[in-house]
Formats: sequence, structure tokens, C-alpha cells
Amino acid sequence: FDTAEAADGDEALAQVRSLRPDLMVIDNGMPSLSGTEVTRSLRASPAFADLPIIAVSASTTPADEQRCLAAGVNAFFTKPVDVHALLETIGKLLALEWTVREGGPPLSG
Repeated sequence: FDTAEAADGDEALAQVRSLRPDLMVIDNGMPSLSGTEVTRSLRASPAFADLPIIAVSASTTPADEQRCLAAGVNAFFTKPVDVHALLETIGKLLALEWTVREGGPPLSG
């Protein structure tokens, strides 16, 4: 995968518009614009209506998860993120078939 990183919500929006990624993982607690605000902005644009977005948050309240889902994210994870669950979700959202090396850890948990 090619990846890019943004320091805040404004930069995240600019990078998505410029790079046109296949998937976005966004922290909900970013400076300038929250992950929820970035998601709402992207969902308002037909060009990004179907972009898979995964929200990550330090907040574990059901209300925060519901706000993210209502804004249009496809999946929500709390920190610390379960890497296996994240990879499984990425695989589903991008219709990937993961290949695991012999003797390597299984994809699911």
C-alpha cells in the first residue's frame, strides 16, 4: 500500500482531494477539523461519496461511535486498535483476499 499522513483535518481533506485514495483511516480527534467533520465534508462531495472511511478514536462511548457512523464512516475502531480486526475490515471494504505467509499469524484474532 502507498500511504499518506496528515497533521490535521484541513490537511487530510486536501490530501484526499489531491491523492484520491482507495481508503481512508482517520483519527476522530484531529486539530482544525475532527474526523467527523472531515467525513461529513467528503460525503457531501459526489466524488467521495463511496470512499471507504475507517474512524479511529480514543473515545469508547457508544455516542461517539454513533456520531462517526452517522457522519458516514464505514467502520469505527477504538484505540488501541486491534490490527487483525483493522486488516479484516480493510479487506472487506476493498474486496481484498489476503495472503498469509506460511507460519504467519492468522488474519483474524
